[in-house]
Amino acid sequence: MKTFQKKYFQKQLKRGIHSSLPQSERIPVFNDVKNIGILCCYENDEQMREILDTISSWQTSQHKMQLIVYIPFKNYPPILKNNLFVQAIFQSDFSFFGRPKSSLKQQLQAMHYELFINATNKPNGLVADYIAQCISADFKIGHDAENNHLYQLTLHMDEKYTFADFIHMIEKYTAKLNGQ
Repeated sequence: MKTFQKKYFQKQLKRGIHSSLPQSERIPVFNDVKNIGILCCYENDEQMREILDTISSWQTSQHKMQLIVYIPFKNYPPILKNNLFVQAIFQSDFSFFGRPKSSLKQQLQAMHYELFINATNKPNGLVADYIAQCISADFKIGHDAENNHLYQLTLHMDEKYTFADFIHMIEKYTAKLNGQ
């Protein structure tokens, strides 16, 4: 990530501290939510295969899941090409100074989910937090990071946990918080 981009993302995230998240009347139970957005960053094919398999196992007529993948290079990975529920965001969708291009900005602002999950790792955390800030959702879940103000619920996720473990953790915590 370029220095100008990093500074722009940090500036935008600092602005977000002063704007409060909409207070949700209830915490949605993962099993009852119909529209789920999941943000992750592409690292390698093995990681993507695990994420796609996990989402495929949850994808039913009741759950509509969309995977938003930040790809830190120009080429579209072959593993993602034929998936209908994948929305790709490339590094080239941001200008040299870190500002999103108008088409990306419109796409992000048009997205709305009942539940949004940020499942990114630390190396791409800044751009992922910026994307999460732009997306509208009734309830946002992230893992512990420096920008906790963006999420209504943050969960601790060790590096040893897989994506499937993180989803099961979210399922368990949302059920517990609703008294189930």
